[in-house]
Formats: sequence, structure tokens, C-alpha cells
Amino acid sequence: GHGLFNWWGFSPPVDLINYIHSEGWCTGGDDVQVVMAGAGDPRHLLLTLARWRSNNSNCRLRVYVLEAQVEVYARLLLLMDASLQEGMGTRERSTLLLDLWANLYLRPNSRSYLELTARRLSMYV
Repeated sequence: GHGLFNWWGFSPPVDLINYIHSEGWCTGGDDVQVVMAGAGDPRHLLLTLARWRSNNSNCRLRVYVLEAQVEVYARLLLLMDASLQEGMGTRERSTLLLDLWANLYLRPNSRSYLELTARRLSMYV
């Protein structure tokens, strides 16, 4: 099997913006609500947010995430926090995101970031 947790998905990222625009859901500043169920990682969310910003949409996007295990939520929050981190260059942020997403061995900077962010996120629970 694939284990107890769905740590990553098995499909390419889906651009939800294509669906939103093709269905005509974004008209005149409406809120668009999307549910991501069982994705296992933020690949769809990252692509959608990147395209949302570049399309200069008039609508507000609300994304709801549904996962079976709380550990997947924690990982999603960590990866999204790393990808949206302000005060870092694009290359540094990309390296951090890839370090946290896929590496068994973390660079010292990534390890420090993980420890600080884990402490900060655990205060919300």
C-alpha cells in the first residue's frame, strides 16, 4: 500500500482557475468557493493561487481543505507558509519549499525554519 497518510498526490496539479472561468462562476466580484478533498499536498492550491494572482481576477477565492488525517493538515500549513513567506527571495523560498516538501535531510536554514514554524503553528491548536 501507500501507507497510512497521503503525503503527496498521484496526479499533476489541477488549475482550478480554468474550471472557475469556464463555468462562468466569477462574475462581478462574487466569492468563489472551492473544496479540495484528499489532495494530500498543496500542489493544486499553489497552482491555483499563482494563476489567480496573474489573472487579476475581480472575485474573492475561498478554499476549503478536507483531509482524513490531522498530520496532512499540519504539513499543508507548513508548506503553504513556506511558499507564501515574505522577506525571502524567490529562489530562497523555492529551495525552502522543496527542502520541506521532499527531502529527508534538511539544510540548517530549513531545519531552523521548520522548528520555528512548527512551534508557531502548534500554538494555534
